[in-house]
Amino acid sequence: MDPLNNDFPSGHVSLMLTALLVLSTAKEDYRIYYRFLIVACAGIVFVVLYLGVHWLADVFGGFALGIGAYLASGNERVQMTLDWYIRAATLRLFGEERG
Repeated sequence: MDPLNNDFPSGHVSLMLTALLVLSTAKEDYRIYYRFLIVACAGIVFVVLYLGVHWLADVFGGFALGIGAYLASGNERVQMTLDWYIRAATLRLFGEERG
Protein backbone atom coordinates (compact mmCIF):
# COMPACT_ATOMS: atom_id res chain seq x y z
CA MET A 1 0.00 0.00 0.00
CA ASP A 2 1.25 3.45 -0.83
CA PRO A 3 0.27 5.82 2.03
CA LEU A 4 0.72 8.80 -0.29
CA ASN A 5 -2.37 7.75 -2.27
CA ASN A 6 -4.74 7.81 0.72
CA ASP A 7 -6.84 10.70 1.94
CA PHE A 8 -6.58 12.87 5.01
CA PRO A 9 -8.26 12.35 7.47
CA SER A 10 -8.89 8.66 7.94
CA GLY A 11 -12.54 7.96 7.22
CA HIS A 12 -12.22 4.55 8.85
CA VAL A 13 -11.23 6.08 12.18
CA SER A 14 -13.65 9.00 12.05
CA LEU A 15 -16.70 6.80 11.33
CA MET A 16 -15.89 4.34 14.11
CA LEU A 17 -15.13 7.09 16.64
CA THR A 18 -18.32 8.98 15.77
CA ALA A 19 -20.41 5.83 16.24
CA LEU A 20 -18.59 5.09 19.49
CA LEU A 21 -19.24 8.57 20.88
CA VAL A 22 -22.90 8.59 19.82
CA LEU A 23 -23.54 5.20 21.43
CA SER A 24 -21.70 6.27 24.58
CA THR A 25 -24.61 8.60 25.32
CA ALA A 26 -27.29 6.10 24.29
CA LYS A 27 -29.55 4.05 26.51
CA GLU A 28 -28.48 0.87 28.26
CA ASP A 29 -29.89 -1.24 25.42
CA TYR A 30 -26.95 -0.30 23.22
CA ARG A 31 -24.10 -1.03 25.65
CA ILE A 32 -23.17 -4.27 23.85
CA TYR A 33 -22.60 -2.30 20.65
CA TYR A 34 -20.64 0.33 22.58
CA ARG A 35 -18.25 -2.32 23.91
CA PHE A 36 -17.85 -3.77 20.42
CA LEU A 37 -17.07 -0.33 19.00
CA ILE A 38 -14.36 0.27 21.60
CA VAL A 39 -12.56 -2.86 20.43
CA ALA A 40 -13.29 -2.16 16.75
CA CYS A 41 -12.02 1.43 16.95
CA ALA A 42 -8.77 0.34 18.60
CA GLY A 43 -8.41 -2.45 16.04
CA ILE A 44 -8.97 -0.13 13.08
CA VAL A 45 -6.41 2.36 14.37
CA PHE A 46 -3.88 -0.44 14.76
CA VAL A 47 -4.62 -1.99 11.36
CA VAL A 48 -4.50 1.20 9.28
CA LEU A 49 -1.18 2.13 10.88
CA TYR A 50 0.28 -1.39 10.74
CA LEU A 51 -0.66 -1.95 7.11
CA GLY A 52 0.50 1.52 6.14
CA VAL A 53 -2.89 2.55 4.82
CA HIS A 54 -2.71 5.89 6.69
CA TRP A 55 -0.12 8.04 8.39
CA LEU A 56 -0.39 8.89 12.07
CA ALA A 57 -1.52 12.41 11.12
CA ASP A 58 -4.42 10.86 9.16
CA VAL A 59 -5.50 8.95 12.26
CA PHE A 60 -5.37 12.10 14.43
CA GLY A 61 -7.33 13.94 11.75
CA GLY A 62 -9.90 11.13 11.84
CA PHE A 63 -10.15 11.54 15.61
CA ALA A 64 -10.69 15.29 15.21
CA LEU A 65 -13.33 14.78 12.52
CA GLY A 66 -15.13 12.14 14.60
CA ILE A 67 -15.20 14.36 17.67
CA GLY A 68 -16.39 17.31 15.57
CA ALA A 69 -19.17 15.23 14.01
CA TYR A 70 -20.27 14.06 17.45
CA LEU A 71 -20.35 17.61 18.82
CA ALA A 72 -22.25 18.84 15.75
CA SER A 73 -24.80 16.04 16.12
CA GLY A 74 -25.75 17.30 19.57
CA ASN A 75 -26.15 20.94 18.54
CA GLU A 76 -29.66 21.82 17.38
CA ARG A 77 -28.54 25.03 15.65
CA VAL A 78 -26.07 23.11 13.48
CA GLN A 79 -28.71 20.51 12.67
CA MET A 80 -31.26 23.14 11.63
CA THR A 81 -28.68 24.96 9.47
CA LEU A 82 -27.75 21.73 7.69
CA ASP A 83 -31.43 20.92 7.22
CA TRP A 84 -32.03 24.34 5.63
CA TYR A 85 -29.17 23.89 3.15
CA ILE A 86 -30.25 20.36 2.24
CA ARG A 87 -33.84 21.48 1.65
CA ALA A 88 -32.63 24.40 -0.49
CA ALA A 89 -30.43 22.08 -2.56
CA THR A 90 -33.33 19.66 -3.01
CA LEU A 91 -35.56 22.45 -4.27
CA ARG A 92 -32.90 23.56 -6.76
CA LEU A 93 -32.30 20.03 -8.01
CA PHE A 94 -35.85 18.74 -8.19
CA GLY A 95 -37.89 21.94 -8.38
CA GLU A 96 -40.36 20.82 -5.74
CA GLU A 97 -40.34 20.13 -2.04
CA ARG A 98 -40.32 16.46 -1.11
CA GLY A 99 -41.60 14.89 2.05
